[in-house]
Amino acid sequence: MEGRTGEREPLLPHLPPLRDRLDTPEYGDHDQGFEAAYAVVRRLFQAMKDAMNGGRPPRPHVRPYP
Repeated sequence: MEGRTGEREPLLPHLPPLRDRLDTPEYGDHDQGFEAAYAVVRRLFQAMKDAMNGGRPPRPHVRPYP
């Protein structure tokens, strides 16, 4: 939906934009800006994935039958 000024209205107006929530900087609207923003998002995703990774799964306590 577009407002009177031609700008899109946010789908969830009570939430701040995702860029503000993740504290990512705003880059220019060109190919270098896209690559820079993509690198930031990729690093954030990798950091979140590493934080959620619990490490190796525990070994079974009981040995299975041969």
